[in-house]
Amino acid sequence: MSLLSVFCSNLIGVGIRLFFLLWASGLLLGKRPEKRGIASMVIVAAAFLAAISALGAAFYQYGIPHWRYNTGHILFYYLILPIQMLLLRVVYKERYLACPCGGIGRR
Repeated sequence: MSLLSVFCSNLIGVGIRLFFLLWASGLLLGKRPEKRGIASMVIVAAAFLAAISALGAAFYQYGIPHWRYNTGHILFYYLILPIQMLLLRVVYKERYLACPCGGIGRR
């Protein structure tokens, strides 16, 4: 598979993950993004989608997911976490400490 085909196939999986992340964090935080936050949400979500898809395609092309003891998958998810924190920070204007948990409890 070429890098472009892997990137395009990653867009679907990452898009579903992105939708679920925003939906679940909205439920857990108990609030919706502000009207002016929707434009930034779209921009950051598109950047999130492109960055994670490109990272996943590069990982796949270099065979990192097939490393011993599943370390490639673990490394990939640890690299995604700061990008998800940034997305929640921009969309919901939350503190950085609340973003990794997705706002498990209401303040």
